[in-house]
Amino acid sequence: MHQSDVQRARLQAASIAAEVLAGRVSAVLGAVDLTRLRSSLDVPDDDPEFETFMVIDSECDGLPIGPVRQYWSAEALARKAPDVASAEQWAMETGREAFQRVVERFGPRAAFPQPQAVNHMSEEEVVAFLNAEDGRRVFLFRFTDGSEIELSELSVRINEDGKRECIATVVREVPGIDVAAGSGLCFGLGEVADVQLSPRGFEYFR
Repeated sequence: MHQSDVQRARLQAASIAAEVLAGRVSAVLGAVDLTRLRSSLDVPDDDPEFETFMVIDSECDGLPIGPVRQYWSAEALARKAPDVASAEQWAMETGREAFQRVVERFGPRAAFPQPQAVNHMSEEEVVAFLNAEDGRRVFLFRFTDGSEIELSELSVRINEDGKRECIATVVREVPGIDVAAGSGLCFGLGEVADVQLSPRGFEYFR
């Protein structure tokens, strides 16, 4: 498998795990999805995190969780409701550390090379970099607090206080930052530690 495919799959795995930890995705379904994605991640056969997900998948197999619920009657779903609730709680307790490790191992901080210096780009350098690139590109921003996010459709303006700030669209929600993909984001250029082109290039616009 091509390295770019592995990286894309790993970012997908980190996104799934982050959604589980945020409570937006079932722990059982997250474990199932990560188990199915395993072969695309270039991880060893005895990888401890994915062994955990396989156990969750196996133990909860047969329960009406996720899309399969549509094939169960209302009466059967009601009977199984306590079992489903118990399984979800057990899956989160069992898999929490594994989900966290997947985010740490495969999230953006691990996938993209990080600049060694913090706050080494001046506001002028940020503006010059953005102006030199096609506005339809995807940019990876790193802020002075260490957070990162992928942005595009950027523009720089002067705010009411006379300071320069950047307006952009969030391309992809990043674990650890509570901003949904597709929403707008505004920030001061003084908050930017580093900006570079994302390896995703024009992918967002295809």
